[in-house]
Order: sequence, then structure tokens, then C-alpha cells
Amino acid sequence: MENASSKVVFRLTHEENLSAMAKWLFMGVMNPDEIKHELYSTKVMEYREEMRTSVSRGRSTSTGGGAFTGTTAGTSSSGSASGNEQFDANSWNESLANSAGDSNTWTESESQSETESSVLIPVFGKELSHVQFRSLEEQLFRSMAMLFDQRERHGVARMVGMNAPVSIVTPEVVKMPSSPERTKRFLDRHYKKLPFALPRRDKRNTV
Repeated sequence: MENASSKVVFRLTHEENLSAMAKWLFMGVMNPDEIKHELYSTKVMEYREEMRTSVSRGRSTSTGGGAFTGTTAGTSSSGSASGNEQFDANSWNESLANSAGDSNTWTESESQSETESSVLIPVFGKELSHVQFRSLEEQLFRSMAMLFDQRERHGVARMVGMNAPVSIVTPEVVKMPSSPERTKRFLDRHYKKLPFALPRRDKRNTV
């Protein structure tokens, strides 16, 4: 096998042949650092500052009232005195007063305020958290499986100077209609072009 620097391999079935030919064909493309799986996690990568405006509105209403009523009355008398003697009152006074009141109050107020402040907005992103590499044994098995699953007339070839193999397909040859006489004429015509080809002796003409 080492003498043939160029090889074309069609479908194989035996494990020993599959392993040997898969190593020879795909050794140049096997990579110990080939990535099989990558796991990413979501996390906060940075913060973006934005300005936000908050608006507050308020409205209040109050109503109040009161009523009161009052009456005031008074009586007084007066007289004169001289020494130790007292005289009857000769004047009197009487007063009466009524008062009433009513009050009513009503208030209404409305307020509005705006506040602008900066807010930090988180920016999420993906970060690589784990990497799983494909082993050389698995790469060899996948190469063997590819050789085993080839269809008819499909093959893998690696020629001299090539690092990676290529897939080939042999065309299907359609059998043309022919006859023994036509085949003999075709061969005789081409044999005449070959200086080293000699005609076969006819045994019927020999004694």
C-alpha cells in the first residue's frame, strides 16, 4: 500500500481496511483542536446611560363652612347715696342684643412637576463559557463511517501532493449495441496501428 502514492478508495466493509485507509486518506485533515461544541452564557456586558424624564401631577379640593347664633341681655339700676343713707334707685337700664353669622370657604389647587435623571441600562450579550474538542478517535471513526456508507461508483481519492482527499464519482458506462463482426473489425483496425502487434495464426491453415 505504501508504494502507491495516489489512491482511490471505494466502499469498504472490513474494519481493518476501513481503519487503514481512513488514516491514510484523512490524516492530513485531522485536527486535535477541532471544536465539537461551544457553550455560551448570557451576562451583562456593559451599561448604557440614558436620560429619563418623570412627570408627577396633583390636584386637591377642600370645602368648609360654619354658622353661629348668639343672644346677649343685661339689666342694671342706679341710685344715689349720701353718708350712711341710701335712697331708692331712680334710674334703670335694660339692654338686649342678638347676633348671628354664617361663613363658607372653598379652595382648589393643582400642581405638576417634572424631574430629569440619568438611568443605567444593562446591555446583555453572549460570552463563551465552555469548549469541547473532538477527539482524534472520533474523527477517525467518522472517516471510517464515510467510507463505509459510500454509494455505488462513489469514492474518495487523494493524489500525490494533495493534503486533503476529494470525493469522486465514476460515470455510468452505457453498453452500446454491437455484434461479433463489428467488434472484430474494430480490433483489426486498431491492431494495425500498433507496430508490435502481430496477427494470430489461424490453426485451420496449419497442417
